[in-house]
Amino acid sequence: RDPYEWTHPMLAKYLIAAGIEVANPNQVSGTIELDEPVTSLAVAPQRTYLGWPASVVFTSDGTDTIEARNATTGDPIAAWDAPDRVTSLVFDQDTSRLLVGLRSDGTIATFDLTTFLTQQGERAPPPASVGIDTGMDGVLQIVSSNSETVLAVRGPGEVAVFERVTGVELSRRDIDVDAISYVAAVGGDQPVSARVIVLDLDAGTVQTLDATTMSTESSQRPSSAPLGALMTSGQGTSQLTWVPIGPLPATDEHPAVSGGLAIYRGGTIIPDATVPLPGPGLALGWDPVANLVYVAGESAVWVIEPHGDNRSGYGVYDEAPFAGTPAALGFDVSDTSQSDDHGQLIVAAADDDGAALVRVDISQNAFAWRLAATAFGALLAGLVYLLTALLFRRRSIAILAGVFVAIDLMSFAMSRIAMNDIFVALFIMAGYALFWPIWGGRWKRSAWWVLPLVGVMIGLAAASKWVGWYALIGLWFLILVRSQLGRFVVIGATGFAAVAVGAGAPWPFTLIVFAILGLGLAVAWVRPVRLESAELWAVPATALVVGA
Repeated sequence: RDPYEWTHPMLAKYLIAAGIEVANPNQVSGTIELDEPVTSLAVAPQRTYLGWPASVVFTSDGTDTIEARNATTGDPIAAWDAPDRVTSLVFDQDTSRLLVGLRSDGTIATFDLTTFLTQQGERAPPPASVGIDTGMDGVLQIVSSNSETVLAVRGPGEVAVFERVTGVELSRRDIDVDAISYVAAVGGDQPVSARVIVLDLDAGTVQTLDATTMSTESSQRPSSAPLGALMTSGQGTSQLTWVPIGPLPATDEHPAVSGGLAIYRGGTIIPDATVPLPGPGLALGWDPVANLVYVAGESAVWVIEPHGDNRSGYGVYDEAPFAGTPAALGFDVSDTSQSDDHGQLIVAAADDDGAALVRVDISQNAFAWRLAATAFGALLAGLVYLLTALLFRRRSIAILAGVFVAIDLMSFAMSRIAMNDIFVALFIMAGYALFWPIWGGRWKRSAWWVLPLVGVMIGLAAASKWVGWYALIGLWFLILVRSQLGRFVVIGATGFAAVAVGAGAPWPFTLIVFAILGLGLAVAWVRPVRLESAELWAVPATALVVGA
């Protein structure tokens, strides 16, 4: 998508993107071969504090068989039969249960994993526990809320919401839809009730149902036909609903593409953006630890940072190629312990050569987008040392300056986040390090090529952030104060700024501007400005150059 923002030029974004290219995150880290294609999966991540020594992935091929494997090694650890054909698998960490949707039975079968997850190696299947009777003819999809203890359930011609622990029915509606998601309620000064988002492929619409009354509140029609998947990411006011859609025509930002995403904000599904994808999206997943969205298409999974609006953001910034057509996604991640966070995305895929669980390493995204900033932060400390060494004869002062920049908390923070400040700081420092030997008279013979290079550095700074132009004003000041005419121009410009800008501005700014003006007048009083006729000839020459 368009990287331009009028408040922030795009050079720093391209440098961050270059760091992502160098780091090359989101690579396939392993493949677990399967006998049959998987239609649904769920991951029980490792939780050391609960006594769970390893992550377990549960899979089903659409029959009544459920298999459990070590999510890291792929070793089989258990297999058992459910009461009916399996349509959906959900891991409920709060109650240590595996929830299993059954195609021809309106019951959500549950299996107690309390002991199962504490064991290692092959083990007996987990015992069945009391299921949830949905009263439907079958369970086609189960959606578990990350923020509330509820389940949204889709069956043939029905949608219902249940309390996840007790199984008590909270609401129900007869409606034939193809996919559902759940938007949790938002509290605070402006509370918003929970919603169930439903996708109707026949009508080509995305609809909002009040989770309490199941009444339709709003309906949206994407700009291209929905493909069948639906997911809600985020928490609180940051919840977004993602809908893969069909082909999008060419625009000023992208050529015609075979697939895209319609993104809706909040429970009222306010249209937020329609963005292109490299291909049709077939499966969706949200990593709640890193807050990244993954869209799986034919033979690739694409990564999206979920911040944006209808003009920018939400663009795919990386992809992980794999073999096959994806059917389901799961995450082996943890926000409770770094040692438990394996940073793995598990993709169930299949092609003519067979079926597999593809493991994608998703742990390096933060490192990748911070890489360029970290490199520039290290170079900044070196440039500060260099400039200080040019300013002072004592080398110890330069060493101290470099050390102070290296340990300064602001510099430390800016060197480790994907923002543009560290880039503009380095380019400004490079420009001044080149300018000072010219201004101080050391490199007089090299001015013809060094000064243009100074201009390049300041230009790169401004291309990273508009405040780079302030550094150019500083260079102008240093040049102007070297001559009588320049000093006159500086004092005149300061007086104009004090009257035109300082008057009526907030009092701290007004005080600063008039203090600078007073300082300039005091210096002129001690060292009066004496304009000479030879310098005055520079005025028409300068006007001619500026006019040209």
